Amino acid sequence: MLKKNLALYLFGSNTSIFGDVILTTALALHIMKITGSPGAFAAIMSMAFLPRMLFTSFSGAIVDKLNSRKLMIFLDLLRGVLLLTCFINGDYSKNMVIALVVTFAAIDTFFVPASITIIPNLFHKDYISKVNSLDQSIRSSVNVISPLVASIIYATGGLGILLIIDAITFLLSAVSEYLLEFTEKIAKDKKKGSMVSSMSDAVKVIFGDKRVASLIFNGALSHLFLFTFIEVGMISLLMITFNKPEFHYGILQAVISVSAIISSIIAFGVRNKKSISEHINLGIIGMIVAVVLFIPITMEAFRDFIESFEFMPVIYLSIACFVMFMSFGYYAVFFRSFYQSEVPKEYLGRFTSIFMMLTAISRIAGLFIYGQLFEYNLIYYAIVVLGAGMIIKLLVHIPFISFAKRDLEEEH
Repeated sequence: MLKKNLALYLFGSNTSIFGDVILTTALALHIMKITGSPGAFAAIMSMAFLPRMLFTSFSGAIVDKLNSRKLMIFLDLLRGVLLLTCFINGDYSKNMVIALVVTFAAIDTFFVPASITIIPNLFHKDYISKVNSLDQSIRSSVNVISPLVASIIYATGGLGILLIIDAITFLLSAVSEYLLEFTEKIAKDKKKGSMVSSMSDAVKVIFGDKRVASLIFNGALSHLFLFTFIEVGMISLLMITFNKPEFHYGILQAVISVSAIISSIIAFGVRNKKSISEHINLGIIGMIVAVVLFIPITMEAFRDFIESFEFMPVIYLSIACFVMFMSFGYYAVFFRSFYQSEVPKEYLGRFTSIFMMLTAISRIAGLFIYGQLFEYNLIYYAIVVLGAGMIIKLLVHIPFISFAKRDLEEEH
């Protein structure tokens, strides 16, 4: 049963990811194409995080009171139907894109907590790190192909065909979730208590562990400074500053995925050589070091030099992103393993909701900051903000290091 569940989980998860990535890539290209403005691009993309701010305060509490598998199946079927409806309607205007982005973001606020809650019920605690490593390796392999496929299909066939592909992946994911074999353990507090008291209890439990609290804020800072820089900065630099075709953006996204594959392989190979907390420390240090590679982009002479070669801008930016996301991918494996192992099962849904709410706030702020900076071509200040953010991440991580070190000393 373990092998069957593992195969179904990996297939369902990564089939859905394939559709998600090609749709996300296509929407990003579509938005930048119809607006031609990094600021407008950032504004539209930030709308995806508004539902997370509004719903995540209680979505985790709702998820913890429901059957996670049934909820996931329902939401996957719903997304598949919505995409097919959009295709049949044939309206790919800016308003349709905004509606699609906001609706899917609202669904994610319930689906993501449910998908995380299901992991401890499927696999024993000792196997979670291994499952996460395998999942991220396969997911990264899928991600290598997906952006290239998306950019090619978008350039040749438009957005419609990508909507169909994504709809099919959600339907396949729903089937995989239906075939999983496990008995969900319903916690005693799933059937009683108000959502307010339920979330209040979760906040006390989660933030009572200083290590978990430090990681939550550290993760939020990644979304504030790192993800938004890449999300706005890379497509702006390639399509606006360097005026390169869409498939260059697909190449860069594919390279980012390759870095995640390598980081997952490394994480899988060395997972038993250090504690989870030590692995997390290494990942954060790597991300800080990677910022150095973006510094030359601040110099106009350097930008003019690489622009004189057709593929040099995408090559250089891909190298910088490769190093950054190899470190982040390594960090992410152990970040997930840590909270899935340390946060009580009955609080995982609410933990995820709290984390998603903080990251939503961070993404909106980060998209606004970088959107304005790249709108006015203030590349130097964008890199300065990124570097300052990585330093803040390191400072916020200090409590995690201290408490993790103390726990290790007590164990020995």
